[in-house]
Amino acid sequence: MRFLHTSDWHLGRSLHRADLREAQAAFLDHLVETAASERVDAVLVAGDVYDRAIPPVDSVALYEERSPGCARPAPG
Repeated sequence: MRFLHTSDWHLGRSLHRADLREAQAAFLDHLVETAASERVDAVLVAGDVYDRAIPPVDSVALYEERSPGCARPAPG
């Protein structure tokens, strides 16, 4: 079984008031491409997907739109 292990994405975070959504979208695109090209069985995320406990709606939409197939949390 092949895993792709990542951590602490912090989607929705800004850096010194700079919007990071484009960079975060590019990261998710790269993640999906890498998972497909490496034929991984599961993508593991250790740490925070979002930067806040209640993430901005656009961050949730970004996650759901850019990571199809990777966007399902493990059951339980």
